[in-house]
Amino acid sequence: MGKARDKKGNPGLYGNIVAVALLALAVASTYICSLACLIPKRYAVTVGQPAPATIRASQTLNDEAATEALRQSAMDSVQPVYEIDQDLVSSLETQAADFFADLNEVRIRGRSMAATESPTQAEWEALLTEENVTTLGSLTEPALDKEALLGVLMAGESELAMLRDIVLPKITTALAGGLAEESIERVRTAAIAEVNASTSLSSGLKHTGELALTAYLQSTYTVDESATEEARQAAAAAVTPVQVLERGDVIVNEGAIVTQTHMVLLNQLDMVAESGVQDGYIYLGTGLYTLLAYGIFAACLYMLQPGIFRDFNRMLIMGLLLIVMPPLSLLCNMLDVHITPLPLAAMLIAILVGERAGICSAVLLSLLGAMLASRPGSAFSWDSLSMLLFVLCFGITATYALRRVQTRGAIIAAAGMGGIAGAVCVMAVYIMIGSSIADILINAAWVLLSAALSGLLVVGSLSIWENLFDIATPARLNELLNTSNPLLKQLMYEAPGTYQHSMNVAALAEGAAERIGADALLARVGACYHDVGKLRRPLYFMENQQGTNIHDTLAPEESAAIIIAHQKDGATILSKNKMPSAVIRIAAEHHGNSLVAYFYYKAQKLSGGAVDAKKFRYPGNRPSTREGAIVMLADCCEAAVRSLGECTKEAREEMVHKVIWSKLTDGPENLLSNAPLTFHELSEIEKSFLRTFSGIMHDRIEYPEEKKP
Repeated sequence: MGKARDKKGNPGLYGNIVAVALLALAVASTYICSLACLIPKRYAVTVGQPAPATIRASQTLNDEAATEALRQSAMDSVQPVYEIDQDLVSSLETQAADFFADLNEVRIRGRSMAATESPTQAEWEALLTEENVTTLGSLTEPALDKEALLGVLMAGESELAMLRDIVLPKITTALAGGLAEESIERVRTAAIAEVNASTSLSSGLKHTGELALTAYLQSTYTVDESATEEARQAAAAAVTPVQVLERGDVIVNEGAIVTQTHMVLLNQLDMVAESGVQDGYIYLGTGLYTLLAYGIFAACLYMLQPGIFRDFNRMLIMGLLLIVMPPLSLLCNMLDVHITPLPLAAMLIAILVGERAGICSAVLLSLLGAMLASRPGSAFSWDSLSMLLFVLCFGITATYALRRVQTRGAIIAAAGMGGIAGAVCVMAVYIMIGSSIADILINAAWVLLSAALSGLLVVGSLSIWENLFDIATPARLNELLNTSNPLLKQLMYEAPGTYQHSMNVAALAEGAAERIGADALLARVGACYHDVGKLRRPLYFMENQQGTNIHDTLAPEESAAIIIAHQKDGATILSKNKMPSAVIRIAAEHHGNSLVAYFYYKAQKLSGGAVDAKKFRYPGNRPSTREGAIVMLADCCEAAVRSLGECTKEAREEMVHKVIWSKLTDGPENLLSNAPLTFHELSEIEKSFLRTFSGIMHDRIEYPEEKKP
């Protein structure tokens, strides 16, 4: 059904030239500002000569030696991290159990060596020669001495069991809980004291228990080397660097003699012109990075929203924002790298240019934000990562938050949501690197402030952008739908029939636009204002007449001229009221170049011969947008169905179908030849109209009249 063309018939050339020029300027602006971030200003200074200017530190300079000493001290102060050696615990518990089991073997062996069945203590002492003590004592680990052997040999089985039940639980409990080297003696002494306090055990058995406690109560802790090293590294990372200079501090004042100390600091900051530092790699790398970022942006934009390259106003908006944002970012960075105007550009592009362009610009601006947050000698630091994530999350979150509603209040809310999402990302980055809580909160507060200010500036400047570049944003269109608008109020009071007709057309157009994916809000606003030209002569239009039809007294040519004039008059009135051009275009095209058929056939009937059809045809352009075509179809269908009066559903369906498809055969070229609509979309529009008509003109139950008494 035709492809939209510009007046010159060459839709892409001029727009592409503008797009390339603006992108080139934006690339240049970004490149220059990025170099300003990465390359410090250098001075020609010499020791013993006065400084040519007041020189300030380009970045914070730390005393590395002092900082390293503090880090080493912090690492040395970390106590080793211990863990319980479970294998050692199991081994000691097993050995202790075996020790008490071996005591019975010692008792049995000793009794077999005795001459009598129940030897006395004196007999046992005589029997326990040095050789026998060695033989019997070696049966256990640890070995029993003479005192312990005497206690075991003289004890009964029940006494040995009692010894085991008293001593063995103390060993297993202490081992399982973990024993540190410094606490062994304290635990061992307490356990021996408890054993010695028992009145049921002989002194020899108590001594045997002491041997077991001494042998098996050992340190069960071993040093966890990896955990200890992690703790040492964490302590070192927590050390605050010893700063010699902060960014912006004066190194040497203008006219002051440059000393060797000054030269050392300036050389460390790479601020001496004769230092021999080569910046070629910085120039090359920055250029490649900038070209890559803009290349990705242009490719994504071409795939997602290709028509934007032929839209001069929207390309101009994007170009201006991308050109201005890098210098503004440099100014904001003088306060803090986390203060940035980039969210402002992301929101303006999403609102003024389009949702897809907003997503593409969010990616580009995040890459630029990372570069512009760099410092000389510290490109793409943690600050850069935090700003990349902040701008990216803000742009995507705010863009999606504005998908459904774009009122002024919704813009503030979207900025808040984007700011919170970005602040969470910034906090995550600084938590990950172990920053202090104060630094984390301060950095998050700065980015939230950037988001809030961006939202306020967008709302405050949106009207300027809308009027300056003639952009019909949803916020502006929603304001035009307010019934307090002077033009709508005038239409309501001076042409009430036209006002009601326009509201019906608006309902039809909005529903159809939603169904085929067109701009429903623009279609509704265009329909509301499409007939404002009738305000010039409201009584010459049937819907505003009451009784007498003025056209009955006029020649058909004169009547047609009055009717035809309302399309041009509408465009004029809307222009004077500074309406968006998209709305004016709908009003100027809503009849296209169609024929005023009623008066044309009336003229033929009166003349009885041929009539010049040009006098009865609208001189306007055929609808060139989907929204304009929908309003034209809705206008014709509403008038046609209304002319049927009370009618059946079938009659409405037949009339709507006839009106829509007749537009394809009206005139030498059909009225939809310039509209980017498909036949499938026309069918969907017809279905939508019928659905809306069923609500506007639903069948009513006829109530019987009440009989009067």
